[in-house]
Amino acid sequence: MGLILDTSVIIDVEKNKTSTIERLFELFKQDKNIANISFITYFEIYYGYLDESLKQKVKNLERLNDLYCLVAGKETSKILAEFRHKYKEKGINFSMSDLIIAAQTYEHNLILVTKDLGFKNIDEIKTIIIR
Repeated sequence: MGLILDTSVIIDVEKNKTSTIERLFELFKQDKNIANISFITYFEIYYGYLDESLKQKVKNLERLNDLYCLVAGKETSKILAEFRHKYKEKGINFSMSDLIIAAQTYEHNLILVTKDLGFKNIDEIKTIIIR
């Protein structure tokens, strides 16, 4: 089973947070698959690059483009709608970004690596919480 990295983890890596980077190395040793990200994570990180200098943007994009970016389709949309409906009825309000990440995690049978404890409330996905 492969891994999908949440935006919170990518931000830690960009900030050179040692504990997160060490934990990712451990996970990558166990799972030889490439790291995945949701298209919404790509959007969130890329959006953060827009105010950077061209040199810094190029450097950051090289790292970001090493990750496989999952695309969304009809199946993603169906899962997203089902998750939103289910958790709204339960009174749990997730951001659309988090639900997209959860839907793609579920759709591709991946394990979500995140710092966000809220993902533990989504029963359908497996998570690894990095602290």
